[in-house]
This record gives sequence, structure tokens and C-alpha cells, in this order.
Amino acid sequence: MNKLIVGNKYALTDKLRESTSGKSKICEALRLNAVGQPIGKPVTMKISSNSEALERENDNYIKLDDTEGLFVRILDFLPRAETNGQHFQDKSALVMESGSEDLRSFLKTHGPLDGDELRETVRMAARCVGAVHEKKMVWTEAKAENFVVKNDGRTIKGIDLESAVRHRDNPIDFSAEACPPEFALAFLCGREPFVEMEYHFDVWSLGMVLYEIATGQHYFGCEDNMAVIAAQLRNTKQIDLSQQPINNDLKDLIAWCLQIDPVERPTLEQILQHKFLERKK
Repeated sequence: MNKLIVGNKYALTDKLRESTSGKSKICEALRLNAVGQPIGKPVTMKISSNSEALERENDNYIKLDDTEGLFVRILDFLPRAETNGQHFQDKSALVMESGSEDLRSFLKTHGPLDGDELRETVRMAARCVGAVHEKKMVWTEAKAENFVVKNDGRTIKGIDLESAVRHRDNPIDFSAEACPPEFALAFLCGREPFVEMEYHFDVWSLGMVLYEIATGQHYFGCEDNMAVIAAQLRNTKQIDLSQQPINNDLKDLIAWCLQIDPVERPTLEQILQHKFLERKK
């Protein structure tokens, strides 16, 4: 095989691509047996020069290993991603199960979901966030790009726990599109390093994901600039969903998650008990 071999165990099978955060590289790979032959299903490898971040992410995945497969399964952590060449010097790698594509890409191709598929996808997304909260953590990066659609085209799983922190710890990192208004304004004032991360941060992020699942578009479009988003939210008293062709029960749930006042947002337990998620008989 004339392929790049990592850790004497994995052969990369395609070109490296940027992760959704832009801070690491992603590639598909095949595991090798003792004589260097590929075995098993393809896996996904995340490669980064920030070994501390990957080790932290690996630890966070381990904490969520008992959550009924709501997050992708971690298969290996390579503190040193040594290769059969000069590639990846001083880099680490995280190896995980593969999916088909991220949820945002899926929605761009197939359009917004509806009916039972919409309801079950909303339920799975909410359960992922709920699983993080049950472990006394705040995800901080709940967004459509951080859910992967499995090959069956129906199941989604959470990915990217690099920035997850313990409840009420200060943030490590964040994406503008996932940030609630109170955090966006703290960012503009230079106070975001000192914010204590609360569960309602993720509830806002989840509301934005649910909006995207139902409409096929993020509420802020392609905008991922914190200053622009904060400016749009500065004088907003309520997120306007009135013109969106969304199921009324789901619209009620999204509006609840996207309350400007964080104390008015629901808990994940309340979300999972919402009437939209009642199983239809």
C-alpha cells in the first residue's frame, strides 16, 4: 500500500480537510493488521498540533461512553501521530467511528426535515445535549456541523467535544453561531474569558440547531462573526419565528429555547417532555 501510515496502525485513504473549527485536520483511514493489511470499516482521524486539546476531547468522549451511542465512539488516541515520513511531526491524533456527512451538509443536500423524521432528529439532538448536561458539562459547540449523520441516513450522533467544560467553568473555546446573546455581549465587552458556563448556553445553541433542522438554514445565515451576531441581538426582545413555515408545536419549542433571558429557557428534561416530542401512536 502506497499510503501514509499513522502510528503503524492506520492508513490514510483520502486528503486531509479542515475540521469545522479550522483548528485541526480530518481524514478517513483504515486500520491495519499486524502485516499491514487493511481490516474493518473506515474510521475518521482527527489530527492536531494541540495535543492537550485532543487529550481533553478524548477524556470528554470517555465520560460520555455510556450514553447509548449518542456520540461517536472513540477508537484510539495517539499522543504522537508518527508516520512513515516527515508528516505530522509534533501532532496527535484521535481516531473515531465514521459517519456519512455532517448534519448541515445533509440538510443542504436534502432540504429541511419534516414529519416523523423531523421529530426523531429533534429528539436525538436534544438527547445528545441532555447527555452532556447529565455529566455536569456544558458542550459550548452544539451546532449542526457537530452532528454527524450515520450511513443509514436517519441516525445522528454528536461529535467535537474539544471545548466542552465542566458546569460553571470558564469557556475554552466557542463558535459565534452557537453563542447566546448574553455571551455575545460579554465577548464584545472582553468579559467572555470570565463567564461561568451554564446549561442554558447549550439550550440556546440547541434552539438554533432545531431551527436549522426545520428550515434547512441557520437563523443567521452563513454569518459566524460574533460582533455582527451580537449587534443583531442587542436590541432584540424576542426571536421572530412568525414567518417561518415550521410546525406550530416545534415553533413553540424553538421559541422557548431561544428566549433572550437565559433564565426563561427550558432545561433538557423539559425539552424532552415537550408536546412536540410526544410519540405519535
